[in-house]
Amino acid sequence: MSILLYGKHGRHKIQGVALLSVLVVTAILSGILWTITYRQETEQMRTGNIMQKNQAMLYVMGMEAWVKNFLRQDLAKNNYDGITDFWYDQEGIFPVDGGVLTGYIEPLQAKYNINNFALLAFALADAEDTNKQSTAQSASLRQPSQQSSQQSLQQALQQEEQTLTSILQQLKIDTNTIFAILDWLDPDQNPRGDHTESDDYRGKNPSYRNADYAIASLDELKVVQGFDQRDSLDILERIKKYLVALPVKTPLNVNLADATLIQALDKSISINMAEEVIAIRAAQQGQLFPTNAAFYQALQQADKTHAASSTYNTAENQQNHQQKTWQDRIPAERISVANDFFMLYTQYSFNDTDYIAHSLIQRVGAGDIRILQRILIP
Repeated sequence: MSILLYGKHGRHKIQGVALLSVLVVTAILSGILWTITYRQETEQMRTGNIMQKNQAMLYVMGMEAWVKNFLRQDLAKNNYDGITDFWYDQEGIFPVDGGVLTGYIEPLQAKYNINNFALLAFALADAEDTNKQSTAQSASLRQPSQQSSQQSLQQALQQEEQTLTSILQQLKIDTNTIFAILDWLDPDQNPRGDHTESDDYRGKNPSYRNADYAIASLDELKVVQGFDQRDSLDILERIKKYLVALPVKTPLNVNLADATLIQALDKSISINMAEEVIAIRAAQQGQLFPTNAAFYQALQQADKTHAASSTYNTAENQQNHQQKTWQDRIPAERISVANDFFMLYTQYSFNDTDYIAHSLIQRVGAGDIRILQRILIP
């Protein structure tokens, strides 16, 4: 057996190593405990946020159910919508556990649907492709209805392009930006202006292409040529006051449209005529047109009032104007006195957090009201 003897200096060294080991172990344990505590707090916060967001979503769905119910009731009363409807320009405020729920409805057909032009342009391109495929057939085998349908689409597309262009011009949008918007929507690759088709966008970094179809949101216009200027946000905000992007072709609600949109329906409508139509509408019972026919009558009356101030390039144009009825100039499918599409804006305020939801609602019939889209922010 061997015995090891240490002096006082050896004992001090051993005690120093032991103390250092204890400090190292303590530091490691402290780090582990801090990590566990941090992860626990993070998970608790994450779980709380998820539960709060789920609660906000449930409140939004409850608001949607409430709106769907009174939209059914509104349609059961009459077949028109105007500023005197109880839901128009009203904000609902509901106190809920721990916060406040607010809701606001916007009738989207009070604005011009930019996709009316895009969808018609695509339909016409499809019809032209079909017609080209039939050129190999003999004339006796061709269907006359195909050419007639194509001509109808061309005429309808010209009307929609004229309306969209007129609105953008009245908003002081420069000509090349207007061309860029039209080229972004139509399916062809024939530029109307400078650098407004896909070949020009491919040269950007990062590169991209035109939509060449209907858009899902007006925010898509941010990448269109002309919106890269300093005042691009201002341009977009001006556009959003008068335009909307809906998934199908929709008529303009003439009970809610302002003078700018009414003037854009046909090039023979002056701003004075449009303003008189608005005045006639305000004098109607309920401050609205109960039918399309009432709107046509108002146009006829305004036309007579301002006939002396109307200008025509030639006597032939004046004669053509007099021969055409307003139903010919503005087909019934382009206007309406009711709404099928609505946007519900919901805000749920809880503690210091605000949850905002946008719900796109389509009223197909009295008993069929659909939620087409729901976006919750954040």
